[in-house]
Amino acid sequence: MRILHISSEKSWRGGENQIAYLIGENHDTAIENVVLCRKGSVFEQYCRKNGIPYYAGSFTWPGILINAVRLLQLSREFDIVHAHTAKAHLLTHLSQMMGMKSPVLVARRVEFVPHDSYFTRKRYEHPNVVRIICVAEKIREVMRNYLHTGKDRCITIHSGIDLSRFDGIPGASIREEFGIADHAYLIGITSALASEKGHDTFLKVAANILKITGNVHFLIVGSGATEQAVRDLAVSLDISGNVTFTGFRKDVDQILPQLDLFLITSDQEGLSNAVLEAFASNVPVVGTRAGGIPEMVIPNETGLLAEPGDVHSLTEHVKYMMSNPEEARIMASKGALKAIEFSKQRTAEKTYSLYKEVFSDSHQDDPGIPQEPSGNTVPSS
Repeated sequence: MRILHISSEKSWRGGENQIAYLIGENHDTAIENVVLCRKGSVFEQYCRKNGIPYYAGSFTWPGILINAVRLLQLSREFDIVHAHTAKAHLLTHLSQMMGMKSPVLVARRVEFVPHDSYFTRKRYEHPNVVRIICVAEKIREVMRNYLHTGKDRCITIHSGIDLSRFDGIPGASIREEFGIADHAYLIGITSALASEKGHDTFLKVAANILKITGNVHFLIVGSGATEQAVRDLAVSLDISGNVTFTGFRKDVDQILPQLDLFLITSDQEGLSNAVLEAFASNVPVVGTRAGGIPEMVIPNETGLLAEPGDVHSLTEHVKYMMSNPEEARIMASKGALKAIEFSKQRTAEKTYSLYKEVFSDSHQDDPGIPQEPSGNTVPSS
């Protein structure tokens, strides 16, 4: 069985991490994984460094049309095409319009409803899109409500994390690095700075807490498009002295165990690996009912939840965690156990089981003569 994974991203985000985990967990020599990625992307560098066979090409107009023609040719060599991103799905649909017959799996990692247009809907309802893999039950519900046909193709396979990275052993002191007082209660968030992540809500909660006590510090780990706006808001709320922006970090697994509380304030989410990482680091969690977060954060068991944007309730939850450290510790311990359900091994097992099911249902007798991809470049504009 040969599987072609398609990722269109330039940078390395959660989806690329999931592909890497998935390929790394393949222990069946009868299954071959190959990647089609964006030329010049971080994922192309990853494939080259780790000896993963790959093709690279363009995902922007008009180069994506040339890429679609090439995919039509390549698809004859593969039993399954797995589109992991929105533009990867677009690419497969263009190839389907040209006659590609391979069964396609489409990953859906975001909570918002797809655009309500004829072309977008047909991309999801194409008969050769045999499964839409949603990373959370909430997303599966959204997709089932969106589709007119093929609702039963929507399934849930939760994203997974590498639990071995989060052993609870902190690295170099983040307090020393940024001059944060040892006695300060440390509350953090680890998310890309994007509008849907609700960093404005995070800061408004911070302002409320700081009105009660100044012995708290807030850590924002990550970077992104809204960073300057978030920094400006911290200044306008007059709390910038109690907020540290770390920028992008590769040592999140070392930072998380040093937090006293993890506060995630997303307006929209997929599953949120950030919550799982906090769980695995044995840190108590307060979050919002966005995306798949409620599938992990069980109120009063593995954490506390509020509606997205509900600054008052989130503030009360943070106050409760601060005032009841033993209860917070118990919830953190239960969260650590919950994280085991979302290991990368379990995600891979479920995904490869799906591959075998699809292969059994739709395997072609003549898959074509395979070629050897090893960094071949798909023509681009």
